[in-house]
Amino acid sequence: MPLKVPAGWDEKQDIDGFIEIWGKTDDYRKATSDLLQADLDKLHCVLQAGISYLARKCDILPVLPVSVMGIREKVALFSQLLPASAEERYVLRFSLSLAQILWLDCELERIVRYPESQKWLFPLYTLADEFLGQALLLEEALRCEHHDFDRSSNREIDR
Repeated sequence: MPLKVPAGWDEKQDIDGFIEIWGKTDDYRKATSDLLQADLDKLHCVLQAGISYLARKCDILPVLPVSVMGIREKVALFSQLLPASAEERYVLRFSLSLAQILWLDCELERIVRYPESQKWLFPLYTLADEFLGQALLLEEALRCEHHDFDRSSNREIDR
């Protein structure tokens, strides 16, 4: 289901929704844009760290530098590098997170493609929040499922 503003949404609700989560600011549009960028950067860093970790475990060196890949390419490579596991919970944990990341990326593309979708801050700050949430869930999954995955060996996450 696409991210859409609730029926009857108005500018006051749009700003109040932002304030409720992140507080007041002088420029809500810029703050929303900055949040979205920061949360996308975090997600890219976690995906890149996960790919680096999994590639090292598989003794594979990706041909294309991971840093130049978009979200979809990183998700595809991450999926390919995931080790086969008989543990259903392991596969499900990563599969759900990666599927949600792909859906969010499609939503971002839809919002960017249709300027009328950019009238409101709600879809953008909701996306920012969701991208950050998925970055944190993926990082947690990597740490919980792979005990040798840590910040000291994967500094890409700390950016």
